[in-house]
Amino acid sequence: MKSFRSLLHLAALLALAWPVLALAQDDGKLNLVYTGAGTVTANQTSFENRYNFKTKRYENGIATTTGKKPFSGSGYIKIYQGTARAKIPRPMMPLLSSDNDGWFAIEGFFMNDREITGTIRINAMNKPKLRIDRNTGIITISGGFCDLTGQCELVHEDTAHRKF
Repeated sequence: MKSFRSLLHLAALLALAWPVLALAQDDGKLNLVYTGAGTVTANQTSFENRYNFKTKRYENGIATTTGKKPFSGSGYIKIYQGTARAKIPRPMMPLLSSDNDGWFAIEGFFMNDREITGTIRINAMNKPKLRIDRNTGIITISGGFCDLTGQCELVHEDTAHRKF
């Protein structure tokens, strides 16, 4: 009876330690590729022909409106030794960006056995939130200027095979 209790205690300890053991295996390098669709904030300029009540004539003008523009694209997530960075799709890139080839640091990076979260710092005003569900592979990137929902896949660099 005493050995049965010991076995139960050992099983309980292993059950509690399992998420920590799983994280220890993820401690190394993790490369993900994602594909998805979303929207970005975009300006649209149009020419107008309006009636001016003061001059009682039609006048040509230019109007600029801001709205959401749909896009689709793909990117990468690289995780190495507790730090992470993301390469975002071209439509999410700011017009004026530094020479980082589309890679941005993920701040506040957190990873457990269920999810990966953080904030992608694109620039001082654009910091979308990142969340990856590790069970389904669904990635969401959402912020003030852009949003994306897509699917992640694991990339094994050491055993990666070309598709063609």
